[in-house]
Amino acid sequence: MKIATDPDEYAVWKLIEAEMPPEADEEDKTIKYHDGHVENPNLRRLGEDGIDPTLAENDDIRFHLTSHPVFPLGEVLLQLYLNNMGSVDEPKEFRKREFERTFKSKIHLGTNRRNIDRVVDSRIDELLEIALNYGMIKDSDADVVKERDFRIMWESEDPGEIKDMVKDKFFDGMVPEETGKLAYQRAREEFVRKESSLDEFDD
Repeated sequence: MKIATDPDEYAVWKLIEAEMPPEADEEDKTIKYHDGHVENPNLRRLGEDGIDPTLAENDDIRFHLTSHPVFPLGEVLLQLYLNNMGSVDEPKEFRKREFERTFKSKIHLGTNRRNIDRVVDSRIDELLEIALNYGMIKDSDADVVKERDFRIMWESEDPGEIKDMVKDKFFDGMVPEETGKLAYQRAREEFVRKESSLDEFDD
């Protein structure tokens, strides 16, 4: 609309706020079809009748198999802690099968489920390895784990900080790793440059 084009299929929806009497707590809000070429008659009818946005359930897609590890790790570790709070003595600890179950409950796998279990299981192993390598969790070999397979390694009791901990530990760990890669690359380039300059004296 901004650049005056006329696509074949588009819809403009508008949030209508009806005026309510002063004693009403909330305004009546409805989303209605406003303009555009809505090809689907059911969608047009739905829009014309109006949708009450307060009645809709919001179940966001949290992550996919290819999402950056920070996102699934933050979501899953937070959910594991919340699930354990008040029900076990060590809510920061969890078993591998609990991690698997929570991961599978939050991931969006799409419609093609053929052979997906093997891929999901492989991704779970990768995520646990990343979490161990970057110090987000410790396994049962560590002294800090008392009862289960793993322990979430964050000091606060505020669950909201778990995702921040995951991000901080990942990016703090990436700095020396990237610095090492850069140093290796520079040393290799320098070595190749010197080798090629020595080749000139072979004759």
